[in-house]
Amino acid sequence: MSFAYRNSGADWIWRPRRFAIYERDAWTCLVCGESRAMRIANGLSLDHVMPRSAGGSNEASNLITVCIPCNSARCDLPVVDYGSAIRQRIARALRKPIDMQRGRLLCEVLYPGWLARQTARKRSTSFEFGANA
Repeated sequence: MSFAYRNSGADWIWRPRRFAIYERDAWTCLVCGESRAMRIANGLSLDHVMPRSAGGSNEASNLITVCIPCNSARCDLPVVDYGSAIRQRIARALRKPIDMQRGRLLCEVLYPGWLARQTARKRSTSFEFGANA
């Protein structure tokens, strides 16, 4: 299964996966430690541990929760350039699995109907290859 995402904004990752990662990281910036609990629009984002420009993926094991100021300040700086306390905090977070069921629940609470619309859109645009007309 593959998803096509736009290259900008928040649409590059499926919304429930984003929330599952935020939840795994306790809605806290792993760089500065500031908690932004449940304030989605006010400053949380995801950052790649290994930047995409260096071959990093969009997998949860390569994504951490950061506030927008920390994300902007980092650019493509490698995580090894951070202090040991930050590296340890990131390592602890990445050892935890994400809970996609919780991510879907949070998505439905914060954006009622979003999942149903995405499922309906996917059904209406899908078709079977090789089907006889």
